[in-house]
Amino acid sequence: MTPLFNIQPIGIDLSTAHLFIEMGEHGLSLYILDDTNTFSSICVYQFPDKLNVENNIRSILYEEPFLKQKFKKVDIIYCFSESVLVPKELAEMEANKNMLDLVYGDFPDKVIRGDFMFRYGIQNVYRTPKSVEMIMNNLFPTATITHLYSVLPDLVSKQGNNLFAAFCSNHIITLLMKDDKIQVIQKFAYQKPEDAAYHLLNVCVSFDTAVADVNLTLSGMIDTTSNLYNELHKYFEHIEFGSLPDKFQYTDEIANYPSHFFSHLFGIAACV
Repeated sequence: MTPLFNIQPIGIDLSTAHLFIEMGEHGLSLYILDDTNTFSSICVYQFPDKLNVENNIRSILYEEPFLKQKFKKVDIIYCFSESVLVPKELAEMEANKNMLDLVYGDFPDKVIRGDFMFRYGIQNVYRTPKSVEMIMNNLFPTATITHLYSVLPDLVSKQGNNLFAAFCSNHIITLLMKDDKIQVIQKFAYQKPEDAAYHLLNVCVSFDTAVADVNLTLSGMIDTTSNLYNELHKYFEHIEFGSLPDKFQYTDEIANYPSHFFSHLFGIAACV
């Protein structure tokens, strides 16, 4: 597959570097933090459909040359959509399975995982394809694993009502928080700017949040000259773009892109 962005690690001792892999049914991203605390490489792949996810992931991970080397540390961040946020007192293996089956259907070829979100006292219970788990266990047996939804709320630091939206070519990952309380984290597919605006507006309406009071933070594939941004600006008064975390440094090749293109990826790296 051809990556949407492809900044390769050049002149880096990967044995001292930290590899991050974020993957879900819509795409896969690889980014590398070197031993000088600098992000020097990022490769972003987007999948055109959800039918060949396993093959897409396998071909990328087995064919990308730099992945054949050993890294000091590897973090895997799953962002598959099958996720349920559960109060900690209700989190139990059989109950977790039943909740996932009820919401997403009963599929035996899945692995159930859970992340406890200490700050919020809830469990993120999620499923990943068993075939993908086998690939990751084979290639990165000592990797640390988490789910995107388990750490995404840590990207929001403002008080009040905050709507976070990370855009890829055909989907949005959204997070709504009200006064530091998670309301919903969800992924939506979209084709037109009007679709994206509808989903974000519907999130606000569904959780009794006045659009005029929402701080909307945009990340990913969107810019101020796009029809997508213009459509959102019709409805949301308070819009800002995500920024790169100050705790890291970035090579010029990465820094030359608008900071919000990768802010959600590097922001997650600061949280895991």
